[in-house]
Amino acid sequence: MNDVSQAIKADLSAARRIVLGMDCWSKKGLSDSFLGISASFFNPVTNQPHHVLLNLHRIPHPHTGLMLADKITSSLTQWELDESKLLMAVTDNGSNMIKAINSIQLSRQVNPSVGANGADADEAELTDEGADYADDTDDSELNEGYDDICDDDDYSDQAETDDGDLSMEEAVSLHRLPCVAHTLQLVLKEIDKNAAYCNLITKTRKLVQHMRKSSVATTSLIQKSGKTVVVDCSTRWNSIYMMLARLLEIKPALLEVMEEMKLDGLLSSEWARLAELCKLLQPFREQTDIMQTDTLSLSALIPSLLELSLHLQDASFTKALSLPLLNALRRRFAVFLDPISDQFDPIPAAATFLDPTVSTTTLQRDDMMHVLQAAKTYIRKEARTVTVYTG
Repeated sequence: MNDVSQAIKADLSAARRIVLGMDCWSKKGLSDSFLGISASFFNPVTNQPHHVLLNLHRIPHPHTGLMLADKITSSLTQWELDESKLLMAVTDNGSNMIKAINSIQLSRQVNPSVGANGADADEAELTDEGADYADDTDDSELNEGYDDICDDDDYSDQAETDDGDLSMEEAVSLHRLPCVAHTLQLVLKEIDKNAAYCNLITKTRKLVQHMRKSSVATTSLIQKSGKTVVVDCSTRWNSIYMMLARLLEIKPALLEVMEEMKLDGLLSSEWARLAELCKLLQPFREQTDIMQTDTLSLSALIPSLLELSLHLQDASFTKALSLPLLNALRRRFAVFLDPISDQFDPIPAAATFLDPTVSTTTLQRDDMMHVLQAAKTYIRKEARTVTVYTG
């Protein structure tokens, strides 16, 4: 264990930038809860991306933001992580996790002569302001056993400085990136607001649950199709899609079994609406799987969001179903796609611009020119910042 730990520290030391990932999980009986902290980075020695689990903390209740922040800070100390290398932290949208990241202060040494040379003070910050992406939606359903408890203590993010020092110590909050896969699932919750499709899903779920409870029906389905129905789960991403896709896949065998058991099924019009809903949800399943892979580059984020946006604009979909999803997608991801937004985060745009495999096809579009300009502005700012800190 010591040998592996030293090897990981060496890899972390060699990395130029490090992205932290954090998530909480509780056992069903709430007898134990855990906070997982991982690090993702590109190793210039091996020329490969790495993703390592740093700590799995057992955490007490309540899961307050300040308690989580303390665990994260202890991990940074334990693994001797260079604060200047921390690009961002990726978390879900729980209010306690947001508070934890906003409570973490990183100190940097800034040359006080920068202001005298005419550079803006905020250009000397390595991380952008406005990284607090609070979510007003209760997303506890998307995290099994997850406590969404926020500590109400006020916390000042202003750093005290010693005017007598030759260099000024500046404190900045750890930059936070909301988990894209998790936010995509929040977009899909708009379906619950469509009464017609929500009732259809409820009816379908009852049918599936009835089939699962019957050993005769399950055996017969397996004999006829080699598969059985899939029950959705509120804490499993894209589970509604998986339930519907399986139903459509084994539809002939399912109809036979239901006829043999003299069970009422779905109307032809309801099957057609299920097929439409399944077609609508399929790209979300695909993009979620892509977004949660270990080796994904941040440059894939904006292209994926644009692909989903174009998908939802397909004229073949019922507008009452696709339009609310499209609006929710644009609203929740304005942080990456709308530079006018107060919470706009330019890092994904900069990553897209610097990736030649997607830059020309994504940011050169007329409707993306404002995002392209924001990416260039951030890169220039980052270049000046590096010059300030190293020179």
